[in-house]
Amino acid sequence: MTDNDNEDDGLPDGALPPEPAPEDGIEPMFIRLLQQLWEAEHDERERDWSLAKLSKRSLLPMSTLRRALSQLEEEQLVQVTRDADGRETVTLSDDGREVCEAFFGDAFGDKA
Repeated sequence: MTDNDNEDDGLPDGALPPEPAPEDGIEPMFIRLLQQLWEAEHDERERDWSLAKLSKRSLLPMSTLRRALSQLEEEQLVQVTRDADGRETVTLSDDGREVCEAFFGDAFGDKA
């Protein structure tokens, strides 16, 4: 047996411990989604993004995206809607806009 710095940490040899959660307790996946939706807010062409577009832009599988959006909806940060054709879109709620403003500020500036 050799001495190593990872004495009995419960991890298999060579395994890395999980990344710690950010200090504010928000998982990076949620920050990434909110950032994408904040970008959508500032997109002059298309404010409501389809779930397919958000999945592609956030690099999240659709199943993961749906679970995350359900959690964000529970927190009243986003609104997911379905039109008559079955197309689902997502937008930030008023509370979501406030959170994004606090996190990201005017990252996209005014588009003239």
